[in-house]
Amino acid sequence: MVVGALIIGFAFKKVNMPAAYLIGGMVVSTLTHVTGWVEGVMPNWIIIPSFVIMGSLIGTRFNQVSFGMIKLILLPAAVYSVFSLSVAALAASFVFYFSDLAFAQLLIAFAPGGVEAMIAMALLLNVDPTFVAAHHIMRLFILAALLPYLINRAEKQIK
Repeated sequence: MVVGALIIGFAFKKVNMPAAYLIGGMVVSTLTHVTGWVEGVMPNWIIIPSFVIMGSLIGTRFNQVSFGMIKLILLPAAVYSVFSLSVAALAASFVFYFSDLAFAQLLIAFAPGGVEAMIAMALLLNVDPTFVAAHHIMRLFILAALLPYLINRAEKQIK
């Protein structure tokens, strides 16, 4: 799986897909589990250090951020968070009404956020992490496909 994930991640990186190696690993893991080539889950002694490493990696993204910048973006970020979570909650409520899926599972699957964080949230809330991951990965694929088109279109309108 590791070799396959590296190969797929490298291919995704060549086509400028965001989080190429993360998605490559998820694609290979999904395919090998769905087809029955691999069974089971990762043991906690691998999962917990992996989450610590990911959390540390995410924390390094704040390297150049000052407290002034945080104060400047705090209100817009809070407004965006409330708005996006409200949209996710409305969509989750709609699907919950027409299905037998857990509301928490739907909310985590529809809410904006990083794939790894939402999978961790699903694991903590004891809902299906595969369902949640599939929705977030699909969102990344859609963004990866649409973003170049939208940027190109916006550049043409500016000219």
